[in-house]
Amino acid sequence: MLPSPAVMTPQALSVIVAHTCKWGIGKDGQLPWKSLPEDMKRFKTITMGEAGGAGAKNVCIMGRRTWESIPERFRPLRDRINVVISSTTSSADYPQGVRISSSLQESLKSLEREPESVGEIFVIGGASLMKEAMELPQCQRIYTTRVGIDPWDCDVTINKIDDSLWEPIAVSKTYCHGGIPYDFVDYRRRERSGDSESSPRLLADCCPKRHFQHGEYEYLKLIEDIIENGEEADDRTGVGTRTIFSCHMRFSLRDGVFPLLTTKRVFWRGVVEELLWFIKGDTNAKHLSEKGVKIWDLNGTREFLDGRGLSHREEGDLGPVYGFQWRHFGAEYVDMHTDYTHSGGVDQLAEVVRQLKENPTDRRIILSAWNPTALPMMALPPCHMMCQFYVNAKQELSCAMYQRSADMGLGVPFNIASYALLTCMLAQVCGLKPGEFCHHLGNTHVYKNHIEPLRQQLKRTPRPFPLLKINPDVKSIDDFKASDFELIGYNPWGKIPMEMAV
Repeated sequence: MLPSPAVMTPQALSVIVAHTCKWGIGKDGQLPWKSLPEDMKRFKTITMGEAGGAGAKNVCIMGRRTWESIPERFRPLRDRINVVISSTTSSADYPQGVRISSSLQESLKSLEREPESVGEIFVIGGASLMKEAMELPQCQRIYTTRVGIDPWDCDVTINKIDDSLWEPIAVSKTYCHGGIPYDFVDYRRRERSGDSESSPRLLADCCPKRHFQHGEYEYLKLIEDIIENGEEADDRTGVGTRTIFSCHMRFSLRDGVFPLLTTKRVFWRGVVEELLWFIKGDTNAKHLSEKGVKIWDLNGTREFLDGRGLSHREEGDLGPVYGFQWRHFGAEYVDMHTDYTHSGGVDQLAEVVRQLKENPTDRRIILSAWNPTALPMMALPPCHMMCQFYVNAKQELSCAMYQRSADMGLGVPFNIASYALLTCMLAQVCGLKPGEFCHHLGNTHVYKNHIEPLRQQLKRTPRPFPLLKINPDVKSIDDFKASDFELIGYNPWGKIPMEMAV
C-alpha cells in the first residue's frame, strides 16, 4: 500500500477520486464497478489519517448525488466531518452532524473559522465539485484510483489530469479484483506550470523509492540509469551504445496481472506469434513475416546472411536459433524445411514440462538456447540465452532468464512479455500458478539513436498493467494458438518509433 499522506494545514485541500481509463467515475448514480477491496481500504486510510491537533477531524466534502451513492449503512462517513454541497436540500434531510453548504467556497470559508477542529479537507465527488476544487490554489494533492478497464459506458466523467500542472509522486503496483485491474497514483501540484517539460527530474529524485511500486519502474529506472551513468561503447552495429553490465529486474505474474509495458505500446500480437513460433521449433522467418510479424526479417535478408558467412542459406532461413535449440538441442541442422521429429536432439521444452509435473523442486529445470557448436550456423546468436524454472511451496511457478545482450529500447520490453507469457503457459499446462519473472541482464545497453525517444518515454507515468486470460481448456504446451490469449485492460501510451540496429 502507498503511505498515508503527510499532515497538511487545516486550510489545505485534496481531491480523492477513482476513475476508469476513459476518466469515467459514475454510472446511474453509482460507482460503475463493484467494490474494490484495496481501493476502499485506501480511501478510509487517507481520509481518516492523522488530522493534526487533539480532537480534530478530517473533512469529506461531497455533492448531494455523491452522498446518495454511498451505501446507507456507511452514511455519514464515521470519524470524519461530512459536508454536503446542495442548494436544494437542508440539514433536516440528513443525519445529525452532517453539514450543508450551498457552495464549495462557502463550505471552505466556514471550515476556516474552526482551524483547531478541522484537519485535512478532501473533496470526494462529484465531477463538477472536483473540477472546481482542483482549480483552487490551496488544492495541493490528488489521490487517484485508476481502474484499467471501462466496459460500463459511464455517464459521469472528469477531465484528464493535466500533466503540466500535476506531477505523480507515488504509483502503486497493479492490483486485481473480480477481473478488474487497478492501481493508485498520488499527484502534487507542480511549483509552476510546465515543469514536466522544462526541467524533468530524475525518477529517483521525485520521492522515496518505496512510493514507486509499479512494476514498470523496474524498467524505467534502469533506462534512466543507463542514459545518465552508462559507459559509451562501440558495438557490432556501428550505432554506438551507453552500457551498464549486470542488471536485474523482477515482475510479479500473480493474480493474472501481466507485465506488458504501458509507457509505450508493445507489439502484443508479435510477442504471441514469435513465442508460438519458438515452441514449434520453427526457424523460417517468412512464417512470421506472412503473419505481419516482421521482427526477424532484417536478420534473414540475403545481405545479412552473406555477412554472417551463410551464403549457402536460403533467404529467411535463420539456422538453428531459439526454437530449434528448445526442441532439438544437439541435432544436426540442415535447413528450415527439414523435419527434425526423429533427429535425435533433446526436446528441452518437453523435458521442462515433464520435470515441472514430476519433480517440481528439481534445481535443474533449465531451458537453454546457447549451443556453442551451433553458434556459427545461426543468423544471430541468442540474446536471451537460458532460463531456469522454480516452484515454491505455494505451487507458484517462477522463471529466471539470463540475457547476455539487452537492447533496452526495442528488445527488452518484448523479452519481458515473451518469457512472462511462457511462464504463464507452462504454469497452466503443469497445474501451477504464475509466480514471478526475474530478468537478469548482462550487457545492458541503450543505442545512441534511442536516447531521445527513451527520454520521451521517461516522462510518461505507467498505467495499470493489463490482465492476461488464457483459454483454460489448453492442457498441452504444443496446442496453444494465438486466439487462446486475451489481454484485459491494456491501455498504453502511444507508440514511440525507434530504429532497429542490425
